[in-house]
Amino acid sequence: MTLEVADECTENKSFTEHSEVEKLIDELRTSAQHQTNQTDIRLVERNWQRFSFILDQYQEQPHLIDSHLDGLLTKIINIIREEVLDYEVKHVAFQCLYFILKVRGYKVVARHLPHEVILPIWSFCYITWKTKKDPDVQLKWETHYGLLLWLSIVVKIPFHLQRFDTSTSEPIMERILNVCKKYLAGTTKAQDMAFYVSAIYLTRPDVKDSYLSGFINWAHEALTKDSAQFKKGVLSTLAGVFKHGQREQMMEHAHAVLRTILTIKFQPSELLIQLRNRLIFLKPRVASWRYQRGSRSLAANLQQSQPVETKAAISVNDEDDHDYDVPEEIKEVLNEILQALRDQNREVQYSAAKGIGRLTSRLSKNFADQVSLLLI
Repeated sequence: MTLEVADECTENKSFTEHSEVEKLIDELRTSAQHQTNQTDIRLVERNWQRFSFILDQYQEQPHLIDSHLDGLLTKIINIIREEVLDYEVKHVAFQCLYFILKVRGYKVVARHLPHEVILPIWSFCYITWKTKKDPDVQLKWETHYGLLLWLSIVVKIPFHLQRFDTSTSEPIMERILNVCKKYLAGTTKAQDMAFYVSAIYLTRPDVKDSYLSGFINWAHEALTKDSAQFKKGVLSTLAGVFKHGQREQMMEHAHAVLRTILTIKFQPSELLIQLRNRLIFLKPRVASWRYQRGSRSLAANLQQSQPVETKAAISVNDEDDHDYDVPEEIKEVLNEILQALRDQNREVQYSAAKGIGRLTSRLSKNFADQVSLLLI
C-alpha cells in the first residue's frame, strides 16, 4: 500500500503527455472540420474527453505544463487565425484554450499569447463582427472568453488607442467600452473575463479621463434597475477599478459608489466584493502594533535571544496612532461586514474575515482593539 501511494505521489513529475495533447489538438481540428456523420461527431467527443482528462490531472500541479504552453498555444492560435476554417472548428480550438486557462490560470496563459499589436486588434474586430452576425454565438461562451482574454492585451498597450481610429468607424475607445458593457450583462462564464478587461481598461490614463465618470453613472443606473446577475458584473468591475486604479484618482468617485452600495440591499457575497472601495478611504500603512514573526530562518532565531528584525518591521509607519482619523464611511460599513460573518455560506464567512483583517491592518491600535472586541 505504501509503495502504491509513493508511486501516485511521484506520478506527475513532468508533463509527460504533451505530445499526445498536441496530437489531440490536431485531430480535433480535422474531425471538427468534417463533422458530416456520426462517426466524426463521436471522434470529436472522444478526443475532447481525452484532452480534458489529461489536463485535469494537472489541476494541483499546473506549473508542470508551463514549458509546453508555447507549443500548445501556437497550435490553437494557428487554428483560430486560419480564415478558411469554419467557425465550429474555431470554437473547438477556443474550448481547448479555455480548458488550458482553467488549469493554469488566465494571467499566466496571457503572457504566452502572441503580443503583436495586429493580433489582439484582430481578435477585437472578430469578436465584434461575430456577435453582430450570428445571434447564436452567445451560446458559445468559450470563444468569447478567449477573445476577451486576448482583448486584455489590447487595453494594456502603452500608447494612446486613438492611433487605431479611422474616419469611417466609431472611435475604438468607445467600441471597446461598449463590448465590455455587453458582456457584463451576460450570464455566461465570459462575464468573469469581462470584469478583468473592464477594470484594466477603465484605469488607463487616456480612458479614465474621458470615460470613467460616465461608466460610474451607468453603473449606478444598472445597480438600481437591472437583474442580480448584471449587478454582479457591475460590482465586480467597480471592485477591479478600485483595485487597479491609483488611490488619489479613485477618491473622487469612492463616495458616490459607496452611497449607491449602501442605499441598495445586496446579499453579503455581493456586498463584500466592494471591500476594495472601502479600503480606498484608508491610507496604505504598516500597522506599528502588528505581530512581527522575526526572521524566516529558524537557525537565525535560535542563535539570538531576540528575533531578527525583518525589512517589513523596519518599514513600520511611525505615524502617531492618536492622530490617525478613521473616515466616517468605514464606521458605516464595518457593521455590515461583521453581519456577513453570520452568513451560512462558508465562502462569505471567509471573505468577511479576510475583509476585517484588511481593514484593521490599516487602523490605529485603539480602533483595531475595538473591532476585536466586537468579534469576541
